[in-house]
This record gives sequence, C-alpha cells and structure tokens, in this order.
Amino acid sequence: MARVRNSIKNISFSLISQLITTILSFFLRTILIETVGIESVALKSLFYEIVSVLALSELGIGSAIAFNMFRPLKDGDEAKVRALMNFYKKAYRIIALSVFMLGTAVCFFVPVFVTDIAFDNWYLRLTFMLYVTQSALSYLFTYKATLLNCDQKNYIVTRITTVIKTIGTLLIILLLWLTKSFVLYIVAEIILTVLTNVTISAKVDRVYPYLKGNEKLPKPEQKKVFSNIKNIFFKSMAGKIVGSTDNMLISVLVSTLIVGYYANYTTVIMVFRSIMDACAQGIDASVGNLYVSEKTEKCNQVINRLSYAFFVASAIFAVGIFVCIQPFICLWIGSEFLLSESTVFIICINLLLYVMSKPVSAAMHYTGMFDIGRNISIIAAVINLVVSIVLGCFIGINGIFIGTICVYVFEIAAKSYYLYTKYFKTNPSRYILRMLMYVAGVIALMVLCRMVVSLVPTGGNLSSFLIGGVISVGVTVIAIVLSTFYTDNFKYYIKLVGGFLKKKQR
Repeated sequence: MARVRNSIKNISFSLISQLITTILSFFLRTILIETVGIESVALKSLFYEIVSVLALSELGIGSAIAFNMFRPLKDGDEAKVRALMNFYKKAYRIIALSVFMLGTAVCFFVPVFVTDIAFDNWYLRLTFMLYVTQSALSYLFTYKATLLNCDQKNYIVTRITTVIKTIGTLLIILLLWLTKSFVLYIVAEIILTVLTNVTISAKVDRVYPYLKGNEKLPKPEQKKVFSNIKNIFFKSMAGKIVGSTDNMLISVLVSTLIVGYYANYTTVIMVFRSIMDACAQGIDASVGNLYVSEKTEKCNQVINRLSYAFFVASAIFAVGIFVCIQPFICLWIGSEFLLSESTVFIICINLLLYVMSKPVSAAMHYTGMFDIGRNISIIAAVINLVVSIVLGCFIGINGIFIGTICVYVFEIAAKSYYLYTKYFKTNPSRYILRMLMYVAGVIALMVLCRMVVSLVPTGGNLSSFLIGGVISVGVTVIAIVLSTFYTDNFKYYIKLVGGFLKKKQR
C-alpha cells in the first residue's frame, strides 16, 4: 500500500502541475504567434526536435543509474547511493560538453532543414545555438532530480518546477509583449531552465545531506552500469529516431510552415501526453521497487492493472481530442491554422498507441531486459524511417505519421511477447489480444462519436466544442463501463477509489 500511496501522491502533484502549466502554455503559444509569428513558432518546434536528437550522448546513463538506484535506496545503503550520484555527476558534465560541441558542428547545416520560410542563415544559426546552449546547461544540475524520482519523491521536483515555471512564464509573456523578440524569449527560457535545476539541486542537497563525499563506484559496479548504459543507449537512440524526427521530416518533405501548424496541435496533444507521462513518472519508482521486492505473479497482476488504467485514459483522451480539437483550434487561433480531418485522425491514433505502450515498456525496463529492448527499438527505428520517408514522399504529412503508428504497433507486440515469454514464463497471446481489443474499441469509439456529433446541429465552433466534449466523454465512459464492469481490473479500481473516498470523509 505504501507504493500505491506514493504513486497517488506523485500523480496528484503532477496533475495539479499539469493543469497550471497547460493554461500557461496556451497563453504563451498565443502570445508567441501574435508577437513573433507562426514562422518562429515553427522554428522553435523544429530546433527543439533537432537538439533532442543531438542529446544522444545522454541516452542510457540516466536510465541505467535509476535502475541501479532502487536497491540501495530500499536497503538504506547511503555509500552506494553517494557513489552512484558521483558517477552520474561526472557523466552529465561530459554530456553537457558533448551536446554543445555536437550542436556547434550541426549549426552550420541548420538552413538545410528549413524550407518555405525566409530567415537569414545567421539568424537561424543564432537561434539554434541558443537552444543547444539551453540543452547543454540543463545537464549540469538536473541529474539530482533522478534521486528524488527513484526515492518516490517526485512530487518535490514537481512542486519546485511548477512554482518557478509559473512565475517565469508570466514574466516571459510580459517580455514578449514588450520586445516582440524571439531571441530574447529563448534567452529568458535558458535562464528559467538554469534557475529550476539549481533550485532542485539545492533541495536535494538538503534532503540527502549524506551525498557529500567522494566515493567511487567499484570497478565491477562500473562495468555493470556501463553494460546497462550500452543497451539502453541504443534502445533510447532508436526511440529518439522514432519520437523526434517527425518535425524534421515534415520540414524537409512537406514544409517548415506546416511544422508550425502541427505545433499548434502538438500543444494540445502534449497536454494529454504530459498528463500520462506525469502518471507514468509518478508510478515509475513504485514499479521499480515492485520488481526488486515482489514475485512475478504480483508483477504480472500490476502490469495488467496499469494497462487497463492507461487504456481508459487513452480512450477518453483520443476520442475527445478527435471530436473536439478542430473547433478548439478555430476558437483559439483561427480556422486558417487547421490541418485536415484525416491528419487529426492519425495523430489521435498515435496518441492512443503512445499511451497504451507505456505499461509494457516500463515493465521491460524494470525487469532489466535492456538488450532485448535495444534490439526492438533499433528495428522500430528502421521501420519508422523507411515507412515515414517512403509514404511521406507520396502522401505527405499523413505518411510520416503512419510510420509512427507502425512503430508503436510493432513495439507493443514485440515487448509484450518478450516480457511474457522471458520474464513471466507464460504465453503472451492473451495480453496481446487484450491490447488489440482495447485499440480496436477506441478507434471504433472515435468514428462513432464523430458521426454522432456530426448529426447534432450546432451554432458555431464553441457549441461544437462543448457538445462534442460532452458526447465523446459520455459515450466513451459508458462504453468502457458496460464492456469491462465484470473484470477484475474494473473492480480493483472501483474498490481503490471507494477506499480513497472513505479515507477522505474521516
């Protein structure tokens, strides 16, 4: 129950934070479009994605350290924790330098990625290097947040980040109104990033005073960590290729301006992705603790329960977004920024599969099957690039997104197969079939709710948005309840919510 309480606490703080940052992000995006233009917004999305790919040097280290941190934290081995954090600190200093050097090299080729919008090359390189600098500086202190996450105290990180980001975003909005300068906006974001990480670092030093010391990991431990880093690196690198190339491909194969249009949709989509990321992060430490202290039967039960919970959330989000996002974009920034209905449909399926993949991906990670995960991710990256480039050349933006769909389908099937055959020692067909039924059911609900809403007379975008929201959420919830009320997973969550409500009433 301690794991459940810690997970609920972490998730609660994350959701409150997400609500606040969501409201601010829409204000900020609106001000950005009005003050610096959709072209600069497109650059922001494109450069952010390029820089995230450049940070390949980080991939594997953070995850490997976190994986090795759960046992010493559980056992109260302060010397081991201290040695791991010292190793982590040195690694991230090297990472910060390598990201900056890689960014400097790529800077000269940045204009190649930009099409259909007119900026001087010096300006493109300047703004790109500012984003590189922000990424590099973030690694100098952010590693300490990992300790709080592993110790099931992610709510501390969330609280600090929310307060600083709220105040900082309001000041950045004021700066944009006064200067209308995209460059100053990026500089302000760099300052905000550094301030947040320094504050978290200081908090960690107070919570864990025993971190002061120069212990080094023994050679056998370093060898073990490096082995995990190697496998996680290739897995994460492949994941980056899957998750951080869409904007680059859109920019090169379609248009950089379309990247800006898609970025508006991404702002909405990321609200819901961030909610699920926050939930996943909130339970990560608990899942890690579970796998070092419980039997496989218990772990299997928890994965099934998490898969059901993520299915419910993804269904509500995917159906609701598909029905409501077009009128919302019209209300927010205007109909001239709309993408096609078919593109929105594919984007929502990607969101659905992204959320549905989280439980099995987390289980693969915390069972230590890094080598298998690495191979799956490398194959997935190849699938993504081949399908996205080929279909992107023929059918444009939809083809690029279909490539991502293929990746998620492959990863869910492959990870489920290896998790159940290698770790749980059971047949994976039942779990895979359940996932297929979940996905098929949500897609059917998307189509059904869209048809129902189209038959309801509305008086404009506001009424379309509100009516669509009520119908999509209502129909989805009713369908889920009617189709799963008899299952153990449904009964477990009803019991959990009931117990929580009774505790609150005392």
